Amino acid sequence: MDSTIRRNNIRIRGLKVKKEDDCCKAVTEFIRNTLKEPITDADIEVAHIEPVKNTKESFSTLSRPTAKSKDPTVIIRFLRREICNKVICQRKLLKDSGITVVEDLTQFNLEVINRLQRTSQIDKTIEKLPPTERLA
Repeated sequence: MDSTIRRNNIRIRGLKVKKEDDCCKAVTEFIRNTLKEPITDADIEVAHIEPVKNTKESFSTLSRPTAKSKDPTVIIRFLRREICNKVICQRKLLKDSGITVVEDLTQFNLEVINRLQRTSQIDKTIEKLPPTERLA
């Protein structure tokens, strides 16, 4: 259920949004200018900076560790899944920029994916897939 609710969400790590700026407008400008995806403010339901806890429990669902912990994570919820998918497809433009766009996964799903990526079995499975079904 929780993962279904998050289907329209993404997280942008490393994006600097000033406290006095409107988060939704800053995200819209970033997606338009950097990811070259033509969206409007109306395409975003809500965008906010994730609250960061300063405790040792950094693996909670409220605060996930980031590569640059000084730059907070921005959570964006789009009105439609298609827009979310288009933004995720454009994240390749961010290579070597220090900014990452990731799907908003539950803690359980994140752990499962991390475990799968650490095994060589997943590479063997992907090699068996037809090229049209492989993720880029």
